[in-house]
Amino acid sequence: MDPINRQFMVRRIAAVKQKTCYIAIFKLIVEHKVPYTVNNNGVFSNMSPLSEKLVREINEIIKRCEERKQQQLAICV
Repeated sequence: MDPINRQFMVRRIAAVKQKTCYIAIFKLIVEHKVPYTVNNNGVFSNMSPLSEKLVREINEIIKRCEERKQQQLAICV
């Protein structure tokens, strides 16, 4: 995945706003032994060195979260 798409993925992650999705992504990062740091603002990881497989898995999680959010919004309307 090129850098522009990774930047887009980072923006999509930030837009999710669902704790369960953040946790699922974090579990993947830990399982794949990706280095990360933790501070008062949250958990941070460099997305550049991620494997294509991991990027696809993260994108699938984001996609499911976005779909779930849309379903919840449809129910509320």
